[in-house]
Amino acid sequence: MEMNSVTIEDLDKYIEPNNKEQGVVSSDVWGTDITTSDSDNVVPSSEFNDAPFAVHSRGIRKMWAEPDSSGVLVRGKTYMDDLVKVPAGKAIGKLLHVDLWRFETAEERHHLAMKEETRPNSVLVYCREKFPDSRVFIVNIELPNTDNLSIVIYWLIPPAPKNPEEEGTAAFHRLFNRFCDEGDDDFRNNRFKLIPNLVEGPWILQTLVPNRPALTGNKLTQRYFCRSNYFELDLDVASSTAAQYIGSMCQSWLATCKCIST
Repeated sequence: MEMNSVTIEDLDKYIEPNNKEQGVVSSDVWGTDITTSDSDNVVPSSEFNDAPFAVHSRGIRKMWAEPDSSGVLVRGKTYMDDLVKVPAGKAIGKLLHVDLWRFETAEERHHLAMKEETRPNSVLVYCREKFPDSRVFIVNIELPNTDNLSIVIYWLIPPAPKNPEEEGTAAFHRLFNRFCDEGDDDFRNNRFKLIPNLVEGPWILQTLVPNRPALTGNKLTQRYFCRSNYFELDLDVASSTAAQYIGSMCQSWLATCKCIST
């Protein structure tokens, strides 16, 4: 079985040779600090910049960043009465890392976390040792191509604080714990949403990828894998003809897209 992170040279066929800088960002827009179970213990965002797992997928490090979540509109506690959405506020989790993986077969991409734990400088091993009370939330986007590529995104979700400053923080942790530990696949399919945000790009992509929440579990095949220190969600893009089409359009126009966030 072949399993490795893809280098920048491997990405040449996905990015127009003369326009690679279009997909590059200089730094995180929003650096989220992490508050551990002890509410007085705050881990600064900068601590993760030189974490051991930073050695992986260095070729794409300048192609992703943690965006500002404060302007994202989500349903408030009175939404069912007034249909008014409210700003999400500061993110609770921390975007740790993004990997690009390649496998010999498409099936080998499922439950990638088991493989990630066995590599040197593992994200999961680092977090289990450094933040034993936290959980890593993994989104594994399985791309529909012959190279069997996966974009793998890791967030660190701290435990619920003993005295949360905002009611929304406690509500998030209740739902997150239910999603990970108690909900069945049908429950999860009807809860997990992606909110794509195409900052700049061609009109056709802005039409195909509107800036609104999408229940991906109702469109794509999603697989879920739960362990004590992580929860992995696999999105099989090839399971949807429409998603495959949008993905191929994104690849075709990649050179002109300056930023896409989710």
